[in-house]
Amino acid sequence: MPIKYFEAKNKSPGKYLKNLREEKGISLEEVSRETKIKIRFLKTIEKDSLYDLIDITYAKINLINYARFLKADVKKVLELFEISSQTETDKRIFRKKKKSKDDKKKY
Repeated sequence: MPIKYFEAKNKSPGKYLKNLREEKGISLEEVSRETKIKIRFLKTIEKDSLYDLIDITYAKINLINYARFLKADVKKVLELFEISSQTETDKRIFRKKKKSKDDKKKY
């Protein structure tokens, strides 16, 4: 069953994976060792800062690998990612519009 936007607005793939990892008592070091994903990148995933990275495709692949390692519901993780990426896009558009309005006020 697909996750609806209003059901997932306070959830994110990073929080979901971090909570699952902690529930299972697995350290970031263990995840890194088994998945070959750098700890720095795992922290980026858990902070939901994937859009701070240059290549979102690479980020998404690592998100999937992390989810598989934890035996998480990969489909759910991807749905949360899609919803969070829509939210991130909305935020960026809003910031651009606000910035352009602020620029007009200066003149």
